[in-house]
Amino acid sequence: MISRAGQPPGNTIRVSSDFAWLLLRMYVPDADPSLGGHNLMGGVPLPTVSVTRNGASQQLQPCLRVNRLADVSALLQGLFPVDLTVIEGTPTSDRLWFAAPTAPPPSLLPNPENKYLGMFPGDTYQPGRIIVIHGKAPGFPDTFHGSSIATPARGFRTVDLRYWSICEADLALPVPTVGCVTDLTADVVGGYYTIVISDDLLRPAWLRPNIRWLPWGDEQYPKMLFFRNMLPSPDFHHSVQDAVAADPPCTFALVLTGTLDRSSVDEAGKCAQEVMGDYYPVATWCDKTTFIAGGVRACLKE
Repeated sequence: MISRAGQPPGNTIRVSSDFAWLLLRMYVPDADPSLGGHNLMGGVPLPTVSVTRNGASQQLQPCLRVNRLADVSALLQGLFPVDLTVIEGTPTSDRLWFAAPTAPPPSLLPNPENKYLGMFPGDTYQPGRIIVIHGKAPGFPDTFHGSSIATPARGFRTVDLRYWSICEADLALPVPTVGCVTDLTADVVGGYYTIVISDDLLRPAWLRPNIRWLPWGDEQYPKMLFFRNMLPSPDFHHSVQDAVAADPPCTFALVLTGTLDRSSVDEAGKCAQEVMGDYYPVATWCDKTTFIAGGVRACLKE
């Protein structure tokens, strides 16, 4: 139930404004070979929605499970009339900083159980180069394969976060995802993951199997990367939530129209790295030849 009246009973979400929205978000759905949308909803139908006014209830017609991108974009543009014209410019150095926005804009549809670090790689792709991201993997429960939320996935001793991911998105409504590396799909070696982003159309042959690859995607759109942390354990003190709650908070003001203030992003990123330690995703532009010759260590050393 969603209600504005009184103290809500169990399974009720209370809202305090005339306008609110409810998201049913599926982070890692089962495979759906038919593309019919059923498995994309976790193998169950969409929930029924009824609106009650003055004691009378009316059940609404459900939407299709799969919608055209143009329709979703038009809906979001109607809800959040904002022009995503972030001018990222050119990074001041090869180092790229992930930093937490003070308040993620509603058009990005933030989840209150999540906190995010965002990274802006620049307006254009740098030819002959790649982006390398490296960090320590937080422990998570392998619920995808049926484990309890209290049981660490294989290779981890503790459940640090309920879920984490690094996703690349186009900065255009509805902010479509280019690709993601999730806790489930990250290849962890010695406790650490490595992600490479390149402008190749297919996974390049020069990448080793234990390195995750994300394509840069359509070059007409600037990119933004998100590091998502969901529901950290009370015993885990290296999450994005800890960086946001620091005193002073490791955050910056994210404005989706205009020129990005890179100095504030860089400073907030450095602050977040101090809080998160090895769990902070270190990112850099790197020459492809340097990576092929020396791997992630050579890129981070530069």
